[in-house]
Amino acid sequence: MRKAVRVIFIVVIAAALVSSVRYCASPYAAETVTYYEYEKSVSGSGYILRPETLVRSEAPGVFEPYVNDGERVAKNAKVGAVITGRPDDAMVDELNTINERIEDIEKSRIMSEMYRSDAVRIAGAVSADVKSLREAVREGDYARASELKREVGYLKERGAEIETDSGDELLAELYERKADIETAIGGAQSEVFAPLAGIYSASVDGLERYGDEDVMAELTPSQVEGFGDLLGDAEKDENVLCKITDNYNWYLAAVISAEEAEDVTVGADVSLMVDASETAEVDASVLSLSKEEDGKRVVIVRCNKFVDGITGMRGVDYKLILQRKSGLRIPSEALRIEDGEKGVYILIDKHTKQFKSVNNDPFGTEDDKYYIVDRNYTPPGAKASYVPLKELDKVLLKPEDVK
Repeated sequence: MRKAVRVIFIVVIAAALVSSVRYCASPYAAETVTYYEYEKSVSGSGYILRPETLVRSEAPGVFEPYVNDGERVAKNAKVGAVITGRPDDAMVDELNTINERIEDIEKSRIMSEMYRSDAVRIAGAVSADVKSLREAVREGDYARASELKREVGYLKERGAEIETDSGDELLAELYERKADIETAIGGAQSEVFAPLAGIYSASVDGLERYGDEDVMAELTPSQVEGFGDLLGDAEKDENVLCKITDNYNWYLAAVISAEEAEDVTVGADVSLMVDASETAEVDASVLSLSKEEDGKRVVIVRCNKFVDGITGMRGVDYKLILQRKSGLRIPSEALRIEDGEKGVYILIDKHTKQFKSVNNDPFGTEDDKYYIVDRNYTPPGAKASYVPLKELDKVLLKPEDVK
C-alpha cells in the first residue's frame, strides 16, 4: 500500500513540474538578439611595388652618395657625384668596398639601441666632422680636410676613454680612408641630381620595372611567384647609380586562388594590413585582377596611406579585408515590413509583442539565415520615448501567432 502511494506521489509531482514549465515558457518560437561581427578576408604573402625611377650615369667612375637610404629628397636635389678620371683600379675597388661597409654600419646603427649620453655626443661630433671632411675633399680644401682629420682623431681617443661604441670608431676610420682615397683618385666629379621628389635608395633589386600601374595590370601569377628568385638573382647594371621612390602611392601584388578571387571586386574599397602583427590597418582599393592561370589570379591593391617602413619593404605577409560588418544579428525569417518600415517583432511578455524598426539596408550573411542590422537604430519621426532594438531582445520568428 505504501509503495502504491509513493508511486502516485511521484507522478503528481512530475505532472506539476511539467505544468509549471509549460506555464513559464513562451509558447512562441523566438530567438535572442546578439551582437555579431562579420569579416571576409584573404591573407598570404605578396610583394610591395612602387613607382621607382632609376638614376643612371653613362660616365665611368665611382658613385659617391650625398644622402642616406630612406632619406626624402626634393626634385633636382643633389644626391651624389660620380668621380671620373683614370683612377687606379685597386683604389676604386677599395673605395667601393669601403662605401659598402659604411652603408652596412650606418644601417645597423639605425636599428641599434641608444648609447650612453657622452658617447652619443661624441658620435654626433664625429659624424658632423666626417661630413664636413667629405665636403672639404670634394671642394678641394685640403687644409680644412687635414684639420678635420686631426679633430676626428682627437674625438676617437676621447671616445675610447669612455668606452664608446666600436662601430663609431670603425665608421670614422672608414670615412678617413675614404677621404684619402678620393684625394688620391682625384679626377673630375660629375654631380647627380634627383629627377623627381621622393625617397632616395641605393638598393636596386630588379622589381623597379613593375612599378607602373599598366605593367602591374598585366602581371601573371607565374611572374609574381617568380619575384622571389628575381630578387635573389637580379643582375646589377653598372650604369644605375640609385633610385628615387614615389613616397605617395604603393601597391600590393599577390597571387590568390580563383575561388578567393570570386569575392574580389575591382575598384572596391578594402582594408589592408601588411605584416599584420606590427602594422595597423590602412584604407586601400583594388586596382586590378588578372586573368586566371592554373586556378590562380593576381590581385593588385593600391594604397596612398603611410605605413612605417613601407619604403623598405618588398616581400611581405598581408591580410586583405574585403568586407566587414558589425551590429545586431536577427533571423532572416523574422524580418517584416509594417507601414513601409522594415523591422522585427519582439516578445514583451508571454502574450504581447512590439514592433522594432531596423535600417532599410540590413546586411545579409552568406547563408541567408541572418541579417546584421545597425545598433541603436531609431526610425525617422519616432517619439523621444522610443526604445531601439537591443541585445537580448527576444525576436519572434512567427509574430502572426501572437494575437
